[in-house]
Amino acid sequence: MMSAQDRLAYSVCHGWRGVQAPTVVECPPSISYPPPPDPVDILFVGWNPPGTRSFWDGPGDELHDNLNWVFGELGWSRGQDFREDFLSRGCYLVHAVKCWGDPSWPSPDATRRCAPLLAADITRLRPRAICLLGRRPHLGAVSPRGDGTSPVIPGLPRASSAFRYGRGWCGVLNGRKVIITTFANRRWNQTEAKENRECVVAAAQGALNSRIRDLRRTEASTTSAVSA
Repeated sequence: MMSAQDRLAYSVCHGWRGVQAPTVVECPPSISYPPPPDPVDILFVGWNPPGTRSFWDGPGDELHDNLNWVFGELGWSRGQDFREDFLSRGCYLVHAVKCWGDPSWPSPDATRRCAPLLAADITRLRPRAICLLGRRPHLGAVSPRGDGTSPVIPGLPRASSAFRYGRGWCGVLNGRKVIITTFANRRWNQTEAKENRECVVAAAQGALNSRIRDLRRTEASTTSAVSA
C-alpha cells in the first residue's frame, strides 16, 4: 500500500512516445498530487489541469470552488479549508488527462493516451467508490488500461454522444460503486434544466449518501469516544 507520506507523481509516462504531441501536452506530466488519505473512500476524477493552477491549489480553480459548493449542499463541508475537509473525509481527486495543461478540452486521443495513468491511480489508491466528473473522465475509464485490451474500469456504459451526463449513471462493478455524472460547473444543463453542479449534487445524494452516512457515524463515534 502507498505510504501516507508519498505524493502521487508521474515522472514516467510513454503515452506520446514516437508521436508528435500537441503543443499544450507535457509528457511526462509534471503535475503531482498531495499525499492521499488512507483509505480513499471516494476518488473523484476530473478532466485535466487547466493551467498552472488546478483543484489542489485551492480557491480560484473552477472545479475546487464548485465541488466546495456541492459538498456544502450535501451538508458535508465545514466551510473552512475545503481541501483539508475533502481529505479528512476520505476523498481524493486526480485528473483523467494529466498531460493536457490547458483550459481547452483535451482531445479524445490525449484522453486515451493518458488512460494507463488513471488505471495506475486506481490500482494504487484502491478507492471504495469512484465518481467520474463528465465526458473525458468517462472516456478515460473505458479506454484500454495499458495492456491494449481491458478497459480501465470494465463494465461501464459506452462514452457516446447519446450519454446524458446530467442524468448520470451508477453501478457496482467488482464490488466498487462507480458514479458517472457531469463536470461540476455552473453551466446550464438543458436536459435536466439546472446547473451542472446541481446535477452532481443529485447524483451524489443518491449514490454516495450511504458512504457519507457511514463516515458521519464513524466521525460521531470517534468524537464521542474522545469526549468520554
